Amino acid sequence: RFYDFGGRLNEQRNTGVKKLTSFASVEENASRPKILRAGPDQNIVLFEIWSGNAYRTTQLLAFDDDGKVTERFELGPSWRLNRQDDVYLYNGRLITLAGSAADQTIEINSITLR
Repeated sequence: RFYDFGGRLNEQRNTGVKKLTSFASVEENASRPKILRAGPDQNIVLFEIWSGNAYRTTQLLAFDDDGKVTERFELGPSWRLNRQDDVYLYNGRLITLAGSAADQTIEINSITLR
């Protein structure tokens, strides 16, 4: 249910929702998702896994257009995702950029996709 701009209550039904993750408890959750189209019937989502209050790791899921997960990779804690940053696909490589004001550096993370 939701209220529209006129203040009227409207019924709503979401259909076709596919869950890509299934965490065992609320102590794990997906954060900062980045999604991109990798090709025909190929999609990728990158996301961080957090506990209730701390970062744990970063994962990559590949899935088809029906929402079936076809591959899952743990990229590890060195591959962090910034909220505003984009993910790029270039010549078969998934690329993210990260900047560090403290170190005055720019990091390029990349992985070759199959």
